[in-house]
Amino acid sequence: MGYLTRAAALGLGVAMLAGYAGTALAQKDGGILKFYHRGTPPSGSIHEEATNSTVAPYMGVYNNLIMYDQSVAKNSLETIIPDLAESWSWNEDGTELTFKLRQGVQWHDGKPFTAHDVAFTCNEILRKYNPLSRRVFAEAERIYAKDDHTVVFEFKTPYPAFMSMFDVASVPILPKHLYE
Repeated sequence: MGYLTRAAALGLGVAMLAGYAGTALAQKDGGILKFYHRGTPPSGSIHEEATNSTVAPYMGVYNNLIMYDQSVAKNSLETIIPDLAESWSWNEDGTELTFKLRQGVQWHDGKPFTAHDVAFTCNEILRKYNPLSRRVFAEAERIYAKDDHTVVFEFKTPYPAFMSMFDVASVPILPKHLYE
């Protein structure tokens, strides 16, 4: 194959890629999300199927209290940002963590998101059904809703590593009213 033939084929390939790139930029809201993955998850429940085959495709569907800043290459305590939480604070001795929650958030059915959903998810789902989460929450003596927009985690001893383990992949919050 001569030089001109190869150059023409390369030019045609570049032109085709440019045409496809234009359609990717013109996407609209709604539609169907297609996520190709090597595994076939048995369900979409991250809490029950704590494997990469479930977590990877579904972690973008759920929200959590906090998450790692996706624009920073390396995760650390400094790169944790709010998701459903608005803010958080530790007490002086590091044994109590209080989250203030975003207001005006609704579930898919229009019911309000509250601290009762967070307490329910942590107490009734994570501690009972997720082996990894049982270890993460083992130090928590009590998790409760102080009011509709404040949830409190009380620990036996100071537990600064909790924030790094309470991440987007393993602790999505579920609506309590759907499980009652």
